[in-house]
Amino acid sequence: MLPTRVRTSLLSLLILIVLTTGVSGQALGVSSSTENAVLDESSKVDVKDAPRTLIAWQATANNSSTVQHENPSDVKNDGNTGALQQWFASRLRSQLGNSSVNLSQGEYETARAVLGEDYNQTLERYSDLAERTESTEDDEVAKQLQNTTSEHREYLSSLERYRQTQEAYREAKQRGNETRAQRLARELEQLHSQINQTGTNLTRSYETIANSTGSNFTSVQRSVSESEQNVSTQQTVIRQTEFTQTNITIKRATTNVSFRKPLVITGRLQSANGTALENQTIAVELGPQVVQTNTTANGSFTVTVRPTRSQRGPQSVTVHYLPANVSKYLGSTTTTQINVSAVPARITLTQLPDETRFNQNISITGRVTIANVSNSPKAVPVRVILGATYLGTTQTNSTGVFTLDTSIPAAVSPGTQEIRLSLPLENQSLKTSNTTAQLRIVETPTTLSLTAIEQASNRVRLSGKLTTDTGVAIANQTLSVQLNGRTVTTVLTNESGGYSTLVNTSTVFGGTADSALNATMVFDGTGNLEQTTARRAIQVESAEGGNGLPVSPLILGTGLLGIGVIGVLAFRSYTGDAQSESTASEQAESGSVASTASGESDSVVSVSETLAEQASSQLTAENYSEAVQLAYQSVRHQIAGNTETFEASPAQTHWEFYRAYHDHGDTQLLHSTELKSLTELYERARFTTGQIDDEHAQTVVQQATTILSEKSKATSESKRRSASLR
Repeated sequence: MLPTRVRTSLLSLLILIVLTTGVSGQALGVSSSTENAVLDESSKVDVKDAPRTLIAWQATANNSSTVQHENPSDVKNDGNTGALQQWFASRLRSQLGNSSVNLSQGEYETARAVLGEDYNQTLERYSDLAERTESTEDDEVAKQLQNTTSEHREYLSSLERYRQTQEAYREAKQRGNETRAQRLARELEQLHSQINQTGTNLTRSYETIANSTGSNFTSVQRSVSESEQNVSTQQTVIRQTEFTQTNITIKRATTNVSFRKPLVITGRLQSANGTALENQTIAVELGPQVVQTNTTANGSFTVTVRPTRSQRGPQSVTVHYLPANVSKYLGSTTTTQINVSAVPARITLTQLPDETRFNQNISITGRVTIANVSNSPKAVPVRVILGATYLGTTQTNSTGVFTLDTSIPAAVSPGTQEIRLSLPLENQSLKTSNTTAQLRIVETPTTLSLTAIEQASNRVRLSGKLTTDTGVAIANQTLSVQLNGRTVTTVLTNESGGYSTLVNTSTVFGGTADSALNATMVFDGTGNLEQTTARRAIQVESAEGGNGLPVSPLILGTGLLGIGVIGVLAFRSYTGDAQSESTASEQAESGSVASTASGESDSVVSVSETLAEQASSQLTAENYSEAVQLAYQSVRHQIAGNTETFEASPAQTHWEFYRAYHDHGDTQLLHSTELKSLTELYERARFTTGQIDDEHAQTVVQQATTILSEKSKATSESKRRSASLR
């Protein structure tokens, strides 16, 4: 029989090695169904909130043959999705209705609280369920609910701002501060217009949802209408108290206009009693163009507008009076009708390089002019196309000059290409004009990297990066994935040129024995990018040898070396070199056991350090999926190694591990909500083909590094205290 101390050390190291290399649920005889949960912790309904009928239905469904927990990337069975959607939709309608009632009663805080965090979670879960079904109708309803919620909150905020401003207005009137009261009255006028607009939009949105779902929102729409009418009634009183009406009179306006023959409008601004208003702002609106001027001493004004973006044919011209915030006058508006004719425009190219290549920055400069007119059109769009590829659209400045700073995309074919400049105007006051020139495109060499990490039985994660020969990342390019010369799938490079895909090697061989695998990534070349290939020979373990988690060769080697060292120690102890169990007991009283525990903690930290370092390396290489998985393992090792407060089994799936940690209530190293977020991201990285962005990956790796640092400090402090007690 081995001494207790040696048996304890062997057991501790065995646990450490199991944690390091990972043990699948199948190997331990444990079901892994919970690991692949469709409705994970972020999408489950709190049972206490669900209707009893739904709870009963779920209990029945869980005992049926319908699988409720599957790999998130392989979900095809609706299961209880329909019942959950109905319950979520009913809850959302109820909360929107309650908020509307509170809103009409002036209970704004309550109305906002009803649409608080609980409502957001319900809407998020409904939208998530809608995405998982094949139907597009529930996706549309989810979008409608999201839009209506935004409009409802905007309407609520506008009403609340109106009430607050109205209270400030009344206070200013009571104190005799007429200047402030008039300014606030102007704000109330603007808020009133905003409330009318948002209220109309909100009512239409409720009508849309009602038509899509068959739900009755009559009471909700009535509440919105009542609150809107209440504001209008109060604003009428304020308007009559604070402001004087005004009138704009158009004396003369050009009837037939073009860029060569501009619109000239003359008119006069007066108060309701006929008083001329001097030095007031007048704005003339013709299509998207707005030109301003000020009135003279007798209230008259003259405005000239050359149409550049106006539609051809009959058009309406609107003249506005825009009073200042402190003015006692109300704004006014009038209109007149004109006819717009089109004239041809000319584009002259003044700057263009002779040749360029992929991702090279170039400047394209030119000018737009109108024959026989000294003025050049301002704010006119100029579109640039190279070959069949759209490069961009820019605008002319006040002198008609334009510049487009751009770079050459991969889609442009190599060789001499035609570059075409035009005005993207149809049926407008300037006729479309085209100018062409020649630009030579040089082909660019490319390079492709490839890294292979075995994830589990018959599954390999392939990742790498596509760049030019000078290291420029190449995004949004399709790569072919070949296993032993057979194309099995394709993958798209991300914004940084990186790619990551999980392939099933059993499509190439049965996977019943360890097999050699040649993985090849092929970029066929696109447009002006040359073709390139990357290859990697890897050894794939048999299905029986898979461990369920990605394992670094360095970590595996460390674990095997540790087993050998402990084996030697065990043998020496067994043959008499070690102390007896009674001696070990005496040593425990003097602190030796604490030293052993410290050694075990050092091993956990060492493993986690290696994992964290590998995660950082993968992050630097922009292999974000691998970085997340390694960082998760580092954090899990740290938590599992914190044996004083938390014990974990290596057989646990990621969600089982999280729930055990959450139920234990241990937040010494990591809050349970943080572990939940990390677990969700790990699941996404491991089980789906979706891309992990750099921001999420950086956050997770930093989290692992921080926890490691805190654990190391705690271990050092423990050592110091143990030493002081000797």
